[in-house]
Amino acid sequence: MKKIAYLFITLCMSLAIFGSTAFARDIQLDDEESANDVFVTISAIVPEGFDERIEVYLNHSPHPLTKDYQYSMEIPLNKELVYDIVVLSSTDVEDRYEFSAPSTLNPAETKTLTIQVTERPMDALDFDETEDFSGVTEITDLDLTPLQYDFSHGQESGIIHISMKDYGVFDTVTYRLVGDEIYDITLDSEHAFQADVKLPTGSYYESSTMSYTFHDWVPENNLKFALEHAGQMGNFGKYYDVTAGGETTISDLVIYMVQGSNSMEVNANIINDSVVVEESLAIQQEHEKQELESAFPELTETIAETETIAAAQEIEVDSISMMSLILAIGGMIAGCCMIVVILYWIRKKRQE
Repeated sequence: MKKIAYLFITLCMSLAIFGSTAFARDIQLDDEESANDVFVTISAIVPEGFDERIEVYLNHSPHPLTKDYQYSMEIPLNKELVYDIVVLSSTDVEDRYEFSAPSTLNPAETKTLTIQVTERPMDALDFDETEDFSGVTEITDLDLTPLQYDFSHGQESGIIHISMKDYGVFDTVTYRLVGDEIYDITLDSEHAFQADVKLPTGSYYESSTMSYTFHDWVPENNLKFALEHAGQMGNFGKYYDVTAGGETTISDLVIYMVQGSNSMEVNANIINDSVVVEESLAIQQEHEKQELESAFPELTETIAETETIAAAQEIEVDSISMMSLILAIGGMIAGCCMIVVILYWIRKKRQE
């Protein structure tokens, strides 16, 4: 019985010592890695009006600098390593800026890294002279002559000149006047939302009923729209008298967008926001991809292999750390069992 007890105690002690040693070794390795780190300040000197994102790559590891943090950051780096430096900007899709920095950084010798950003001269920017702009609408393509409507049918009549603000998102907007009959006047982008309307003499009031169409590129939205007079919100529905040979001008028509109880004058940026953001992100991602391929050509060939190795190393490290923790816990449990056995053995010895 004594031999069995001694054997069990020896086994427990060995397990406890092994587990504690392994756990302590992992902690020591982490401490040694931290001891090699020094803090380095990375900053950028940028021209006025610059608000692009800057990516500073140190040995292929990105460190972003942004306007929100005054283009400055402090990071820990291993003082025993020398870092290769590559600087680019994923948001500078037009390549308007140049980024100057040292080619390497040795944290043991230098605790600061400064990026110099300069704007390229206009004649140095790349323009595609073969680009086709035939689909772009120029001001000369627009017919600035107002649309002509004649509802007089040979009767005595007068003219109402109508114009509305162009917001860049509507293709047509229908404005309605009501007299003895209902008159729908379509204002369109091709005629700068202007129309000359000949109406029989009489009194007319404007109806809040309106219809509209968007340009093809405008995204779908849940907004509702209402005609108003500039600076006179809630005062729509005015009366206009048309006299024989007389002329009346309505030149303050604007459109409000309404969502629930909130309303504001049409803002094309808000209406186009989803499309603009998506297109901008797509352009930035493609630009960043090209910049990275240019800066790190070797990565495009080995990225799949690198990801596989990194994943395997992570799993391996996690497994080792977990095993050490299990052994340490097992060792402590074994130690407790050892104490219980010793106490039991002493008690039994006294009883004998």
